[in-house]
Amino acid sequence: MAAAPAPKAQPGEVRRGLVPLRRVEPEYPPKALASNTEGVVVAHVSIEKDGSVSAVQIVRAQPAKLFDQAATKALMQWKFSRTDEPVLGEVELRFSLN
Repeated sequence: MAAAPAPKAQPGEVRRGLVPLRRVEPEYPPKALASNTEGVVVAHVSIEKDGSVSAVQIVRAQPAKLFDQAATKALMQWKFSRTDEPVLGEVELRFSLN
């Protein structure tokens, strides 16, 4: 019995560990600051061929909804390396008070 060939990366596959050329830190939401709340947001970013971010989709957030807007606003300003084709990447942003 022959071994199955290794699966090829699918065009719509989500890539993790992407390093931006330009990273804009999100502003800490005043509501979270006032309540001393920390959190994390995981988002999928659509990266165009020129490295710009064209869309952000929040896939997980703790606490829910509190940091979504700040994360989206910051991620839309990120810039990545040029690619041959658009890429879907996964990014995690941590909001911590330190």
